[in-house]
Amino acid sequence: MARILDFFAQTNAPYLHATGKSGTALLLEHLSAGKGGRILEIGFGTGQTLVEIAVRRPENELFGIENAGAMLRSAQKRLNLCGLAGVRLAVASGDGALPYPSGFFDAVIAESVLAILPDEDIPLLLASCARVLKPGGLLLFNESLWRSDVSRETMREINQKCLNLFGIPQASDQFAFPDDWERVCLKQGLFLEKKQHLSVVRGRMPVKFSFALAISGLYSYLGRLKRAIHPVLSKQAKEFRKAEEQFKGYGVFLEGVLFVFKKG
Repeated sequence: MARILDFFAQTNAPYLHATGKSGTALLLEHLSAGKGGRILEIGFGTGQTLVEIAVRRPENELFGIENAGAMLRSAQKRLNLCGLAGVRLAVASGDGALPYPSGFFDAVIAESVLAILPDEDIPLLLASCARVLKPGGLLLFNESLWRSDVSRETMREINQKCLNLFGIPQASDQFAFPDDWERVCLKQGLFLEKKQHLSVVRGRMPVKFSFALAISGLYSYLGRLKRAIHPVLSKQAKEFRKAEEQFKGYGVFLEGVLFVFKKG
């Protein structure tokens, strides 16, 4: 079966994270960076969140880093079509190191990226996030984490099925719960400012009319149309939907959580 991230890249899929657009809206509500401040998105996918930030915070410098080449190509095309070629994208090295100077960013964000990394890479990437943040800078991320009643055995079973069916795990079983993320971030000098369960509070994106947002919406729509009419992609979509049915027997096993950390 095809890797689901490649499928999402080919179909220009936006908001690939917990609670979708609502989760992004809540994250952006807590994103703060002064005029001219630099913001980095880790694992930007097809680039929709970068467009949202560029439109709403034109005074900031935007950067993105991604380890999936297909995602980077899709995001670059989206940004170019939206007239946002000034957003600077880079390819991740794969070892958790971020290729930026120390104290370079006012904020670093990620959406459903960190918890699907290999367990050994998570502390390395968080340490790199802490390094590139300015003192007082923010690390914000929303993740789908395991519910507290899910056993480690079930986590490993679900993750193995996800790897076989989709090419990625569901979520880290070592950093399974919110407290685990608080502890690992604290070790890097990142102090919890806010923790919000996304099932309780949902964000709402402020209405904003702009050429860039309109073109970005069209780009996402064309991806959905391509998925519907392209024989290979249509077949893959059906395969992924069928694969998802294998997890119904587990009930609800994930919850979306937004974290905001500040560098001390």
